[in-house]
Amino acid sequence: MAEACEFEKASSLKADSIKEGDVFGADAEYAGESSAAHHGELKRNFKPRHMAMISLGGCLGSGVFVSSGKALRYGSFPGFLIGWVLIALSMILALRVLSEASILFPTSGSFIDHASRFVDPALGFACGFCLWLAWTVSVASEGAIFSIVISYWTDAIPVPVLMTIYLLVIFFIHAMPNTWFGEFEFVVSTLKVGVLLLLIFAMIAFLAGAGPTGTTHHYQNFTELDAFPNGYKGIVQSMILAAWAIAGLELIGITNGEATSPRVSLPRAQGLLMTRIIVLLTPAFAFILMLVPYTSDSLLGTSNAASSPFVVAMNQAGLVRGLPDLINAIIVISLFAIGAEALYLSSRIATAMARMHMFPAFMGRVDKAGRPIWSLATGATIGLVLTYVNCSSGGAVLFTWLSSLTSIVFLIDPIVVGVTNLRMRRALALQNDPGLVGRYAYTVRWWPAEPVLLILLMSFCLVSALYLAVDPIDGSGGSAESFFELFLTAPIFVAAFLGYKLWFRTKLVDLSKADLVSGRRAVSEADMATLDAYNALPLWKRVLSYLKMN
Repeated sequence: MAEACEFEKASSLKADSIKEGDVFGADAEYAGESSAAHHGELKRNFKPRHMAMISLGGCLGSGVFVSSGKALRYGSFPGFLIGWVLIALSMILALRVLSEASILFPTSGSFIDHASRFVDPALGFACGFCLWLAWTVSVASEGAIFSIVISYWTDAIPVPVLMTIYLLVIFFIHAMPNTWFGEFEFVVSTLKVGVLLLLIFAMIAFLAGAGPTGTTHHYQNFTELDAFPNGYKGIVQSMILAAWAIAGLELIGITNGEATSPRVSLPRAQGLLMTRIIVLLTPAFAFILMLVPYTSDSLLGTSNAASSPFVVAMNQAGLVRGLPDLINAIIVISLFAIGAEALYLSSRIATAMARMHMFPAFMGRVDKAGRPIWSLATGATIGLVLTYVNCSSGGAVLFTWLSSLTSIVFLIDPIVVGVTNLRMRRALALQNDPGLVGRYAYTVRWWPAEPVLLILLMSFCLVSALYLAVDPIDGSGGSAESFFELFLTAPIFVAAFLGYKLWFRTKLVDLSKADLVSGRRAVSEADMATLDAYNALPLWKRVLSYLKMN
């Protein structure tokens, strides 16, 4: 404990009076924030169990239950596996690398704030603007999918009515304090993880021939069908769909800004993300590759349960009702959760950027309950308009273009995280800051290999996506319309970066003077006690501690 106290004293930098657990810049949490822009505080109400279940089940939805079938259709088993492994490895690296800065500076701006702090405010603006736009549009895009999913059961309910129901649920969740959102995410994520485990056991049974018309004639993707039906394009398409299915880096990073104990919660969230990828998703996808031939016409159907590869496997086994209905119900619940997550992320990004003078100042206001009311209202209004615009034929075209923002932004963000980490490390070294030194410091084990590998992997994926945008997988030869439907985020990102840089004449941050104080959070005595108790446990008890519901 004496060593820990010495480390905390050394880490106090310019504020010798700061005590363990204090936030270094109480009136300025974000880089570039002034006291005048500081109107209310977000509440740190998310407990370790909230962070744990968000890591396991957050953003699990149609990307896993439905779009995985499209990835199989385009890539067959080799393309699917290559795309999945590349994206899964990149997301694990991204969260590991992000954790270094997010534990030192646990702000709701996450890597947007870090990019502004250590690279260039223009990069922070470009990253934040594209991410805010993508998640704001996602509020509406999940509503569009919601009406399609319900059509699996009935077409009798008008689409505008279904969209209204969806929006009312999302808005109600965010009208409450953020603890409601945390509990909602906890319950829904637990439900999604439970159903995914059920599906894994069902797939094992199907492989053994279970079901009214069960058969052991499987593995067609491995033995009879073409390995690469769409060549390299099939691999790239699988990458993009995998990025959507495994998305969640932003959710984990930004919810960390409202966690009660980032030093304890974030490393655990990191471990649970690996569990989600290795223990849940990888076996589920592996069994699908064994059971469902990529030539199945059902894989390119609508976005409801009918086109889910899990349902295709069930139908092959003779299960027409029961489990297929359960999957569709889980997709419905997931859409509510992802819609709530989208509005949450949109509002927190807008609040952070307002505090950094990148968005209008009124969007940075937070009420006494910890709700960023104006950022929520702005995101909700835009989401509402886009949801109903999609009901018209002309509006649907615009909506399709805007929806493309969510795909490529998941490839750009990890590159920003990697670059920011390298710059942050250099700033700490130049200023002789001991933030990553000491018993309780969090560091990635293989630095700088991890951030460098992350940058290389995601740059490869981004360039591959550009290739697919120029020459689409459908063989149409490419057009301006098909290019922007897939790659619209990239030119918006470049325009936002250059526009902000030229207008405000920003420069590359001088790392010897980079802000290492604002929003910084020291390790508290409670954190130390928790970490000491955890490290003293045998391995099996450490594993079981992840199931603790407090």
